[in-house]
Formats: sequence, structure tokens, C-alpha cells
Amino acid sequence: MSIFRLFCIFLGLTTAPCWAGYGSILTYFEFGTADIVRDDNRDRVYCSVPSKNSVVILDSNSLEIVKTIYVGSNPAGMDVSSDGTKLYVANNGTNLEGIAVIDLEFFSVSHISTFSNPRDVAVGNGIVFSLEDELRAYSVESGIQLAGSLSTHNGGLHIYGGLIDISPDGNTLYYYNTGLSPSSWYWVDVSSWPGEVIQGGTWGSNGQDMAFSADGQYVTFASGAPYSIRKFLADDPSQSLGQMDTGAYPQAVEFSVDGDYIFAVHTSSHIDVWDANAFVLYREIPTSGELLDLECDRQGEKLFAGSSMSITVYDISTGPADDGPQDGEPKVISGPEGRLRVALGQPFEAEVIVEGEGLIYQWYKDGIAIIGERSTILSLESATADDEGLYHLRVSNLEGLRVISSKFYIDVVVPGEVPRGLDDAVAYSSGYHVSEWFGPFFMPMTSIDTFIYSLDFGWVWLSPEGSTAGVWFWSYELESWLWGSKGTARFFYDTSRSLWLFVESVDGGGAYVFNSVDGSWILIEV
Repeated sequence: MSIFRLFCIFLGLTTAPCWAGYGSILTYFEFGTADIVRDDNRDRVYCSVPSKNSVVILDSNSLEIVKTIYVGSNPAGMDVSSDGTKLYVANNGTNLEGIAVIDLEFFSVSHISTFSNPRDVAVGNGIVFSLEDELRAYSVESGIQLAGSLSTHNGGLHIYGGLIDISPDGNTLYYYNTGLSPSSWYWVDVSSWPGEVIQGGTWGSNGQDMAFSADGQYVTFASGAPYSIRKFLADDPSQSLGQMDTGAYPQAVEFSVDGDYIFAVHTSSHIDVWDANAFVLYREIPTSGELLDLECDRQGEKLFAGSSMSITVYDISTGPADDGPQDGEPKVISGPEGRLRVALGQPFEAEVIVEGEGLIYQWYKDGIAIIGERSTILSLESATADDEGLYHLRVSNLEGLRVISSKFYIDVVVPGEVPRGLDDAVAYSSGYHVSEWFGPFFMPMTSIDTFIYSLDFGWVWLSPEGSTAGVWFWSYELESWLWGSKGTARFFYDTSRSLWLFVESVDGGGAYVFNSVDGSWILIEV
């Protein structure tokens, strides 16, 4: 090791990575952590550091230490409140200051006294759940322990070691124990207190870690035997959707922010990168030491890996493929596009033609992977209203290179009825358009300056240039739709940043975007 690198490690930093690209080291901190938590409201991650009896706040962009806050004795598990204003920290070395509460704006600290020393915390619906010698609940407002206990299920909720996590809506608490055979895993309805155990079971032996996908749709569970990580629907844990066989003792697991990949650590000196839907291993990121926790930043560009001695930050911004195109890159030749009509109750089939070797396929609906749809053909045996939505196929190879097909929308219509009140309707073309706020409407092709504005809250019609020229736009500050000229829209965009403008040209050939710096409209290809 070079003298310069030794000097940097002494300061708690690293030199620049010796290589660039996916899996390269961005920086390194010479202190260990018990838990790393992402802040989905700020560009920060929080690290509980037992050796400092503190929480270290890192800026996930600059990778600099924002602040080190003393919280109590032996901090362990943490959770951020759903509104992003508080960080709750379990102090495993004391019950008098059992749960530290950090105000994330002013960095002030208060404490909730617990019945016994907590190992982990989770927050939801105005309740702080504390994993102690049993699962206890405390009021967020008063800090007072709430009366009542969990209802029983298959003999009750047996607490032995383990950790807890909570669903994004705060209504379901997940508990798993560690170091037991068989390994127990429980889902607890905590929409009201006392909660009720709604599902319990065993999955392998010696449970190790659990992780949610960012959208809350899926959850994974790592068990020491049979050396695997299983994926489940978060609201239906009765069956495993698939598993990744990692080898001896998977110890930490984490979803990528987009949900496409799962990062896993076991006793080997690397981080596995798995396809979260096809359950195949893409590649390995070399590591050193025994990692205990993994966490992505909120942009999904960095992976924080913590051990009892250090924290290493890896670059995952380019995707798991090696930098640049490679031989054998998958290609989409053709596939369905636009808006497709399917009669209710009738079968439907769409095929994407691809090229490449060793390919892996995954269909998506409205951005969420469709379980079991892993071929080039999407098949509906009998179309229902639930099948309506936006579809695309993702194509990957074993090296991690991937492409997606063109997206297309499936409209499920009742036979004999005109879809949504209009005949032969085609989106993004002359005549017919749909607005979530205004419903379907017809736009005559009288000018090439007729555009559709796609906002966060719906699509808006800009009429042709002339006496009636104008635009509907949404103001976040006024919380209302406003009708005005292009100049008015520009005014709101420049002064309040209240307007998100993305303009689809009617012929689909490009998009107009507004440049707030020089006040011009720019046509770009899409």
C-alpha cells in the first residue's frame, strides 16, 4: 500500500479509484457501522457508528461528512420517518436513552426511554416500534410505551435476536430472527395498535438480512442455509417468486433503486450483482473484509458497503455491464408500438424480435416486472380491465448489457363499444388525445404549432397560434390549473419553478422543451 494511500486512510478517506467504471471505489471511510440508511428526501445517508456512539451523516453527492452526532451508547438499527423530518436510532447499550430522535433539519437530539435495550427501530402511523427482548411500541408524540401486545399466530411471535423493517405505507411490520434453525419470519399488521401477526413461517436456517425494493412492491430475505436469497411480493409472502443461490452464508442484501438488480454479500470477498427478476448472477464487485450492510444512494448511482471496521462507496452509475458497448450486445429488431386495442375477454399476443446470445427477457407493465413473463412473447389468455397499461420488454445478456423495446399501451375495450367515446382513436397523432384531468378530447390539425404538454399531473392542450393561443398549466404554489399564454407559462416557470414542461409534438417526431435561461423553445429528438 502506498504512503499516500496510508495517509488518506488515516484521515478517513481514500485516494481516487485505481480504475473507473462500474464497481470502482469512489471513497473509503475508516470507521465501522452497524447500519446504513438512505434518506429518500435528501442526498444523504446515515451511518450508526458504535465506536463513536454517534451517527455520521454523509452527503451522498460530495461523499463528505456533513455532521457527526452523539446519540447514546452503541447505536444500532435506524429508520427515517415517512415525512423525512426525523431519524430514529436504537441505542443497544442503554434503555434510558434507548431511542435517539434526531431532527434532520436542525440536528437536535432527544430520546425515548425504552423498557430494555433496543436492537432496531421502525416508524409508521405515529408509532415507534422497538425490537427489544420483545417487540414494543412507543408514541412518536409523547414517547410513552403503548399498552397491548401482538395477537398470536401459530404459537405467537417469538423474538430471538433479529431485525425489523416496515412497509413504505407504515401498515405492515416485518420481523425476522437471526441465528436460529429454522429461521422465522413474520408479517405484522400494524395499521392500528395492538397489531396482529397476519403471516408467519420459516425460510431456511440462520436468517441474516432483509430488504425492500424502493417502490415497496417486493421484499427479499437472506438465510444462511440453504445459502440463498428469496424474493417475495411484499403483500403476499406465502410463496417465493424465485431465489438466488449465493453460496455459503449470505449476510447482507439490497435492491438497486430501479429494482432491476439485487446486491448480495456472503463470506466470499465480493458483492454479487443479481438480476432481480431472472435470478441470474451478472457479475461480482471485489471487496475486502466482512461486509455487514449495503445501501444505495437515492439516485441509485452509489453503493455504500459497511463493515465493523470501515465503509466503502462503490460506483454503480453505469449499470452492471462493463464500460462501453461489447460484442454480443442484445438488439431489438422490431416490436409493437403505439396504442393497441384488445377486446375484453379475448386472447392477445405481442412479440418482440431480438438478436443476441445468452439473452434474458423480462416484461414490464407500468414500470413493474410481470412475474413469470420471461420470453419474447407477451400473452394474455383472456384480457381483463387490469391488463390495461403501458408495456415494454427488457432484454439482457449474462454480461449485464441490456436494452428495452419500444413501449406500447394496451387498451382493453368492451366489444361493440367505441373506446372511451371516440372511434379509431390513436394517441400522439392527429385528432385524438387523452388527458387524465380533462378526459378525451379532439384536436383538429389546423397548425403545426399544436402541441401536447405532458405535466406531472396530466396532459394539457396548447391551441394553435392565433387569437385563441394558450395553454393549461399546473402551478404547484397555487395548487391549481391556470390558463394563459406561453409567456405566462414561462413567467411561472422562471419565477416559482412551479411548472414542469415537456412538450410532445403531435406527429411524434420530437419534443419541445423550454429553456428558462434564454427563453427559447428547443426541438429535440425522442
